[in-house]
Amino acid sequence: MRAGTVLDEFAVAGAKLYAAGWASRGAGNLSAVVNAEAADALIRGYERTGAGRSRHFASRMRGREIVAGLEPAGTARTPFGRPEEPFLITASGSRLGEMGEADVVLCVPAGDGEVEIYAVEGKKPSMELMLHAAALAGAERRGVKHPAAAHAHPLYCAVAHLVAGVPDVARALEAIPTETAYFLPGGIGIAADALPGSEELASSVREAMERADAVVMPRHGAVAVGEGLREAVERLEALERAAHLLWLVRAGGGRPPGQ
Repeated sequence: MRAGTVLDEFAVAGAKLYAAGWASRGAGNLSAVVNAEAADALIRGYERTGAGRSRHFASRMRGREIVAGLEPAGTARTPFGRPEEPFLITASGSRLGEMGEADVVLCVPAGDGEVEIYAVEGKKPSMELMLHAAALAGAERRGVKHPAAAHAHPLYCAVAHLVAGVPDVARALEAIPTETAYFLPGGIGIAADALPGSEELASSVREAMERADAVVMPRHGAVAVGEGLREAVERLEALERAAHLLWLVRAGGGRPPGQ
């Protein structure tokens, strides 16, 4: 995948999550595994033509844009797993509805559970780097090709664990809309109720993601993986619809299937 193409995917996915109201005030983050060729182009810099440039990115030159390369910016720990290939993640403080090239950070696997960071303008990876690295690694181990992860704050996902009278929330979410099995064939997991950016949350998501396509994070939101960012976002949408339906069924005095 070319460097410009994968950055366009970040912009489109980010704009979609922002438009849904799930990434306001800088919330939410994205990640995706890239091949060595794309990673090398991002480090060296590359040319983006007008025809290939996403409408979500501002043009620097009419019809032609020279994108500066990413520079070394230290290392970071990924103690709960990481993919075998380089991966991109949104930078800390990025707003998903207004993304540019400077809002994406490249992470290259290194030894001892660390990744080498490449960024521009002093950018740092999202505070959820450990979570994304673990989620991508889990998807890769399950055979997902070109895994990507989308994390955002869908309203009903954040409170799904609070639905009264539902002892097994994950099972209820999987059963309530019939299409959930199609969009999330790997199932749904529930993470520990832990603080954003914490090692506890990353460790819990890693365990859940080893057997699920999406994970609900109590009082926080959700993260979904897929083959590319488009599928990851679609799975997040399917999960939020299931959580919304679950809430409506219980509010109306009904009982979810299998409960």
